[in-house]
Amino acid sequence: MAKKQTPQQIETSLSHWKTRLRRAVTMIDKLERQQKRLVKAAARPARGLPDEPAPEKPSPVSAPVPPAPVAQVERVEIDTAIPDFLRRGMAAQKAVDQVIADQLRETQAATKLAK
Repeated sequence: MAKKQTPQQIETSLSHWKTRLRRAVTMIDKLERQQKRLVKAAARPARGLPDEPAPEKPSPVSAPVPPAPVAQVERVEIDTAIPDFLRRGMAAQKAVDQVIADQLRETQAATKLAK
C-alpha cells in the first residue's frame, strides 16, 4: 500500500521533479543541437584536398586607385586648466571640509575627556 503524503509534501515533490524535467529537456536540446552541428560538419567537403584544383582568383578589371593623400591638420592646444568660477567652488568645498574636520576633532576630544 502506498504511503499517504501531505499536500505540502506533494507540492515539494512536484517542484523537485519539474526542476529535474526542465534540466533534462535543456540537456536534450543541447545535445541535439550539437549532434546537428557534427552531422552538418561531416557532410561538408573538407577544404584544401590535394585532388581538388584551387579556385582561380578573378583578374582585376582596372588598376587599383592609390589612396588620396591625407590633408595635414594643425595641432591645437587644448586648455585643460580649471576655470576660475569652478576653482572658487573647489575652494569653498575645501573650506567646508575643513570645518567638518574641525568639528569631528572637537567631538573626539570631548569624548576622550569624558572618558
